[in-house]
Order: sequence, then structure tokens, then C-alpha cells
Amino acid sequence: MNVQVKRPLRAPVSWVVAAVGFVSFAIGGCQSAQTPMHPEGVADLFVLSAPQPEDWDDDGKPDGITVKVITVSSEGKFIKTEGEVVFHLYEGTHRDGDLPPLPHKTWKAKGKQLEAHWKEGALPGYVFRLNWGELPLKGSAAVLEVVLKPEAGPSRSCRLVISLW
Repeated sequence: MNVQVKRPLRAPVSWVVAAVGFVSFAIGGCQSAQTPMHPEGVADLFVLSAPQPEDWDDDGKPDGITVKVITVSSEGKFIKTEGEVVFHLYEGTHRDGDLPPLPHKTWKAKGKQLEAHWKEGALPGYVFRLNWGELPLKGSAAVLEVVLKPEAGPSRSCRLVISLW
């Protein structure tokens, strides 16, 4: 007698990575470099954003940007993470990869503050509205570096360039 076991359909990690990667290319974003991972930690980090900042107070000047931080397990599942998410904003594009020692602005979220940013949906993740307020940004672009410092496993980071209309 031949017995077949049916397993639930689950997208392989590569499909999840490809899908999120496509979305990040289409609207602006980045993916962390592949580094060794803790078995219970985050396998990949994606950051999605609009290609330009937003004017929330309608004064004609950019006030900040909304970003979505997506964390994926080694099984290809969207997961919540313990630890801290840190955002560093730098003026200019820094094409050589070297960022200045001090960022223009820094935001941090961990614990209950991080949990409050979690949003469910078709693409679950942490949504942050990063308001740089009245800080004048010089130039036509800025770099946003996003660093995930999980409780378990190595830190992950990625950078994206924001056009400053």
C-alpha cells in the first residue's frame, strides 16, 4: 500500500526573498547582506520606503519618511523580532560606502515601543514614520541606514538612498 503524506504549501525562502526584493526594487528599499544567522533569529532584513520624503504638515518642505522594516525567518516566514531597530540618517549619498562618524539624526525603537510599530497584512512588518522635523538637510539626497540588533544572533543592516526633492 502506497501512502502519500500531504504537507501544507509554504513558499520556499527564496520565493519570499524574491517577492520582497521585487517590491523593494519597485518602490525603493534594501536587503541586508547575507551573514551567518542564529538558528532562532532573523534570516533576512528588508526595508521598504517611498523614493522621496513626505510633507506631513503641508508647508512645502520634506518632514520625514515612512519606512517598513520586514524580518524573515530561515523558514521564509515573516516574524516579529526581539531587540532593537536603529535608524541613522546621513546627508548626501556617500557612494564610496563610508558614512560620516555622526549621523544627521538617529531614531531607536525596542521592547514595547518596537512592538507598537508591528502591522499585520499581506506584507507584515514594522512601520515607522521617521520625522526629521526642522533639521535642514543639505543636498539632493540622504542615506538612511537601518540596523536591526536582535536579542539572538548577529546584527543586520541595510542602507537606502532617499531623494530630497
